Amino acid sequence: MSRRIRSALSYANVVATLALVLATSGGALAATHYLINSTKQINPKVLRQLRGARGETGAAGSAGATGASGPEGKPGAEGKPGAAGPEGGAGHEGPEGKPGARGEQGPQGEQGPQGREGPEGPQGSEGPEGGAGGEPAALTHWRKTIAKAGTSEADAITTVLAEAAPFTITGYCYEEGEDTIAQTYIASSQSSSYLRIYEEGEYLPLGAARPLTLEEATGETSSHEADFEGGPEGTFSAISHDGKLALDGAADQGVWLKGASGPACSFSGYLVRE
Repeated sequence: MSRRIRSALSYANVVATLALVLATSGGALAATHYLINSTKQINPKVLRQLRGARGETGAAGSAGATGASGPEGKPGAEGKPGAAGPEGGAGHEGPEGKPGARGEQGPQGEQGPQGREGPEGPQGSEGPEGGAGGEPAALTHWRKTIAKAGTSEADAITTVLAEAAPFTITGYCYEEGEDTIAQTYIASSQSSSYLRIYEEGEYLPLGAARPLTLEEATGETSSHEADFEGGPEGTFSAISHDGKLALDGAADQGVWLKGASGPACSFSGYLVRE
């Protein structure tokens, strides 16, 4: 018999039997207990005990599509100034600007230092002879120059230095060989007048022009060598033939006293009428 029962058992028979039992017992359970159909009907403490432990986090899903751009936000607050950067290189020079308006005239500056003395001007022409006057002055000075020397003694450049009739004193300037020469001469319109030169022990008859000093001034022309003669050796005395005029004086002469800038010859001196 047990073999028959065992052969009649199957999965379908068991399931059907359980279903019948549950169906017939459901009404009885319902008559004595509440039917739970919401978690709110369960005490939270019991509900927490009924919940199982949190499972492991699942793998991340794929990224969703990019959403639309939101509206532009308000400008943020101004940031603090940054540190100064390195100095840049010099730029290209700009075009020249237009001239500005003329400024006011400044105050007058201080007077500058005196300039160098300019070269001596050329000798002027001899003035006209003066008319007859009263008693002539007792003292006569002269200071004259000749810019360029004559090519020889016969072609000497001359200048009248002083006149006291019958005497005439003249400066001569000429070249002789490699030298430039300056000499002072005296002449008298009275052939028997007399001249005494310093250190000469006798009176010299005076007719034509003759040197008034013992030494002439001589300097090399090419190097403009300076020379000066006169002083005590240039003193002289003269007396006219008729005895109406006597002279005492001194004569000096020099060559290239200012070097190459000239003049070639210079003359100075004085005479006193007695």
